[in-house]
Amino acid sequence: MHKGTTTEDSVVQDLLHFLDTNNDGTVSFIELMRGLEHMGQRYHEVPDLSTPQSFIQSFAKLRLAAQQQTVEAIIERTEPTVKAVSTSGTVTTKSTPDNSAEFIASAVRRTNAASGPLRLSDEQHGALRNIFASVDVNGDGSVGVDEIAKIMNRDVKDTTVTELMKYLDRDGNGSVSFVEMVRGLEVFAQHYGVLPSLDDVSSFATSVQEAMGKECQAEEVAEVERRAKEEEEARKAKEAEAADAERKVEEARKEKEEEEERNAKEEEEVAEPHAPTTSSHLTMELQQLVKQLYDIIDCDHDDNVTADDITTAAHVKNNHHSVNEFMDVADTNKDGAISFTDMLKGLEQVEETFYKMPEVTSPEQFVGTLDVIFPGGTPAPAHASVEADVRPFPFHFRCKWRGDTCETFSLYPTGAKHT
Repeated sequence: MHKGTTTEDSVVQDLLHFLDTNNDGTVSFIELMRGLEHMGQRYHEVPDLSTPQSFIQSFAKLRLAAQQQTVEAIIERTEPTVKAVSTSGTVTTKSTPDNSAEFIASAVRRTNAASGPLRLSDEQHGALRNIFASVDVNGDGSVGVDEIAKIMNRDVKDTTVTELMKYLDRDGNGSVSFVEMVRGLEVFAQHYGVLPSLDDVSSFATSVQEAMGKECQAEEVAEVERRAKEEEEARKAKEAEAADAERKVEEARKEKEEEEERNAKEEEEVAEPHAPTTSSHLTMELQQLVKQLYDIIDCDHDDNVTADDITTAAHVKNNHHSVNEFMDVADTNKDGAISFTDMLKGLEQVEETFYKMPEVTSPEQFVGTLDVIFPGGTPAPAHASVEADVRPFPFHFRCKWRGDTCETFSLYPTGAKHT
C-alpha cells in the first residue's frame, strides 16, 4: 500500500473533515454530494472526479488557491510592509517585523470567523497534530478531560476546562478525537472570533484562557451595568414612593387644618350667634338680640314669620292688635309674613315714628312693648307688664294688668317721679 507524504495525508485528512459532517469517520453518499455542492460554492469549481487520486489532487489545488487569495487580500489591506506573495504561497517583505507571520495568520483567522465557518489550513492541521500527539501519550487517538485539564494547567472541574470540553467533545463521550478537536476549535474560533495559538501546548492553553477571559470580562461588565441599572431604578422608585407618602401626609395635614377651622367657626357661631350682615343702622349687638328673638318666633326656621307665629311664641291670643299693627309696618309686600330683614326694618320704622325701640329680649316682652306703643287692642298678659316712654307725647304711660285686663293706667309727665 502506498504511503503518502505528510502533505498528502494532511490533504486527505482535510478532505475527510470537509465531507464527514457528522464526524463518524466515514463519508456517506449524501455527505459526498453535499460536500461537492459546498466546494462549488466555496471554490467556484468542483474537483476532478475521474479518479480518487485526481479528486484529491484537484481539491488540494483549489484549497491552496483559495488560501493564497485570502492571504493576498489581507496583506493588501492591512500590512503595508508586505510587498508580494509568490506562487508558492511564501511571503516576501522588507523590514517585516518578527511577528508578521503571526499577524497574517491572525488576520486569516479573523477573516474566516467573520465570513463563515473557519477551516484549518494544512499548516494549522500539522501544528494541531503535534499538540494532539504530545497530549495523547498512549497513542490511542483520543484525549480525555484529564489530559485537556493538564494542557490547560487547571483542575478537571475548572470552568475553563469544562467550557473548552463543550467545544471539543462533540459526541459527549468524555474523550476527544483529533477530528473532534479540529471541528471543536473551528467552532471555538467562530464563537470567540480568534483561533487559539497552535505553536505549542503552552501558547495553546494561554490563548484559550485569554479568549475566554475577555468574554468573561465582557459578561462581568454587562452584569455590573445591569445591577447598576436595577439599583438606579430601585432608588428612583423608592424616592417616588417617599415623595408620594410625603404628599399624602401634607394633604392630610391641610385637610385636618381645614376641618379644625370649620369646626372652630361652627362652635363660634353656636356660642355667639350673630345677625347676618344687613344695611340696618341698628348696632350689631341689637341685631344679634333681634336675630335670637326672630329664631325663637320662627320655630320652623323657614325665614318667614307670621302674626300667628308671634302671638303663639308670646302666649297671647291670635289677631292681637299691636302685633297686627307691627306686621302692617314690617310686612312691606303684604304677603302676611316677614323675614329677618323685614323685622329689622320694621323695628327701625317703629323707632323712627315713636322714638322707642320695642323690647326684644323675649317674645313676651316684645309683644308687651308693642301693646304700649300701639294702644287700643287687647292688653298683653300680666307677666308682660312694661313701662314705655311713648313720644312725641311728653308723658309716661303705665298700665296695671289683672289677668288679661288692664284695670288702670296712669299718665305722668316725662321725668316726674311716680309711684
